[in-house]
Amino acid sequence: MLFGDSESTAAVLHDLHTVVQPYTVESVTDRVALLQICAQLCAQHNIDLAALLEGALIDDHSALYWAMTNGPWPLKPPFELVRAVISHCRPLLKPETVREARHACIALRSQEMFQFLQMIPEFGALSTEDRFALGVLVPPETVVVEEMEGTTQPFSVRFHIPHFQKRMMLGTRIKVEFIARGRLWSLEFFTAIDPPYAALQHGHWSASLCMRENSLMTPVTCGVVFLDARPSPASPAPYWRSLTGAKNQVMRVKDGKAPKTGKAYSILPWTIFEQ
Repeated sequence: MLFGDSESTAAVLHDLHTVVQPYTVESVTDRVALLQICAQLCAQHNIDLAALLEGALIDDHSALYWAMTNGPWPLKPPFELVRAVISHCRPLLKPETVREARHACIALRSQEMFQFLQMIPEFGALSTEDRFALGVLVPPETVVVEEMEGTTQPFSVRFHIPHFQKRMMLGTRIKVEFIARGRLWSLEFFTAIDPPYAALQHGHWSASLCMRENSLMTPVTCGVVFLDARPSPASPAPYWRSLTGAKNQVMRVKDGKAPKTGKAYSILPWTIFEQ
């Protein structure tokens, strides 16, 4: 509900158009300042600013969507305008707003924007169970995507998952999402309970890879490399251990098999960590 008189609401909407449209304001700092003026006007006239920012009131999209897609190029942190818009939508973002923001990240092909959103609790990088067990100060997973030039070239993804073993033991599964090649992927680690696949054994830690919403199917070939954090006499620092070729420790997908969105299509029986 917007409240306030129609004239004041229309004035705020006009200013919000200016905030999120490209080339209308010289700098991001000026846009953020204008947004703050809108917040002050809404407070004076009893207007629900969050409803204006999250409603599909600007060309059938929310102000947050346009703040994301019309931001400075190239898209790089700290995303001041997006951060400012989200701060005025809180304390609780609507599910529709979260979905639209995720779709914007896919359209922008921006893992950095997606990673930024994952740091916000409403976007659910950490499950409710994880936050309860680990505390609110535990950061979400850090994901870095490196894409080689050319659409047919491979890409690599590096994950840092805080308190991995504790979370697996307490919650039995961890899901990490990332954007690569214009698609939203999900890598999920889980404890196999009554597994439907012959390659999995009950109680073993496993992994699956799938595509999420608004992502086109594609053939995939992939492998997994684990960072062995345990120090050794020869190498006291952590080092990368490739599992390619190791029995039951490599994620493989046959060439030419196009998985369906939202369904697991690669399973990794995994025994490198002892439970």
